[in-house]
Amino acid sequence: MLLFFQNKNGSLARVTFDGLQPAGEGVTHQELADIYERHRRALFALALSITRCPAKAEDAVHDAFARLCRVSGRVAGDRVAYVFSAVRNAAVDQVRRGAIEQDVRRAQDVLFDLQGIDPRQQALDAERD
Repeated sequence: MLLFFQNKNGSLARVTFDGLQPAGEGVTHQELADIYERHRRALFALALSITRCPAKAEDAVHDAFARLCRVSGRVAGDRVAYVFSAVRNAAVDQVRRGAIEQDVRRAQDVLFDLQGIDPRQQALDAERD
């Protein structure tokens, strides 16, 4: 079963479930593919409402399905709700990752300012050498 996701550059990326570990007791890759086909727009909309960025929303849906393909535990209850929860969690992770990256950039800027270092100028100088 194949799934297609649009990359950040606009091209389509192909993801296949062939050769992956079982999705867990009671959930087959075919079931995951069927859930994706039936609910992909709603899954994307959920991720988009959290990330507020189409590319990050697509990444969150992709990450969720990749995790679901590797999960080893048994899924109790509604499988569709389980998939929506996985997408929500992946979208929250995307937002957290972005916030952490932003905090790191700010901390680097403060550190560089305190040390009087301009990383952009250093990069330009390194290119000239």
